[in-house]
Amino acid sequence: MFDEHDIDYTRVFARSSNVFYNNYDFYVRKEQGLLGRLLVVKAKAEVDYNNPEWYRNVVFDEVSLKLLEELFPERQIKTDYDAVNLVKELGDNALMELQARLKEKKF
Repeated sequence: MFDEHDIDYTRVFARSSNVFYNNYDFYVRKEQGLLGRLLVVKAKAEVDYNNPEWYRNVVFDEVSLKLLEELFPERQIKTDYDAVNLVKELGDNALMELQARLKEKKF
């Protein structure tokens, strides 16, 4: 998109200590900054970037997601979004249901 709009840019990838995380930054000239930001927002919207349905390991860590997936196989929990929806739907009964399933599985 930057090429299509004649914006000179540099892409920078930054490493992290977290193997599942990587920074990806764009640098543009100051006078093209606003257009650059708008194009990034447009691109993120086109790929549904901010949809919490895709979040993983933001609310629940990997071990917790895996455990919830095992305890609630009928729910097919794969993301934080799935787990948060489960907790919302169970409401005040969430803790009791979790404890009951933990006892059944003998965790």
